[in-house]
Amino acid sequence: MKKILTLICSASAFMLSGCYTPLLVDASSKINDEHKFVKSYVLGERKTVTVGDPMVKVQDYWIENFSSDFAYPDKNVTVKGPPVNIVLEANKRYRVKGAIDINGLRCLLLVFDQADDMAFCVIVNPNGSLVNRAALSFGADGRENVTLFPGEAIISDPSVRIVRESAPVVKTTKGYENYELLYTGVSATGINLTYREFSPDGLARVAFFQNLTYEATAKSIAFKKFRIAVEAATSESITFTVLADGHRESPEAFR
Repeated sequence: MKKILTLICSASAFMLSGCYTPLLVDASSKINDEHKFVKSYVLGERKTVTVGDPMVKVQDYWIENFSSDFAYPDKNVTVKGPPVNIVLEANKRYRVKGAIDINGLRCLLLVFDQADDMAFCVIVNPNGSLVNRAALSFGADGRENVTLFPGEAIISDPSVRIVRESAPVVKTTKGYENYELLYTGVSATGINLTYREFSPDGLARVAFFQNLTYEATAKSIAFKKFRIAVEAATSESITFTVLADGHRESPEAFR
């Protein structure tokens, strides 16, 4: 923090003669739609899993990806020019503060360091390359302004690209399935499974679960739309074949 305060003081002379431009709000924009589809089994194919692993895992939903408030450089790079010497680390997340117009291009401001309502920023072209200038953003409460430091900065590696992170939003209107059937071992009562559904809000958050028990000698398991043939079940693993999942029946099912 002391470092940036010293730089701000030394930069004051540049700011007096610099041109100010308002900071533009960088509204999140949609990047693309992505279909998430995972099916951990193949109908009619024998499979073995150990205790705690899913026998069946299904993910079938659509995601809308939007640009997030963070970005990262794909390589280490230095932006050097009076009065700054900025070192950006590869894959480190930096906050996108907003945008400014430079020569008709809407360029992003990436915060390198900040103190109170002042922030040193690098400038990113729409294609992800760095502009050879540094900037100081100052002000608060929606009244931020930006000044470019005079003179060109030296970019150590002009090929570096700043990659904008995406923020996924599940599009439940197109359908949503995200669940798994875990093997949890055998006990005196029989073969134990756990069914878990995941919430579209967090994807990794369990919204519902159900413990299931089948006879220790069971050769088949029926649950929801699944029909599963059991070959062997031990305290360590289970060998099984998914015969049906509600889409089509195996001709060998339960013969």
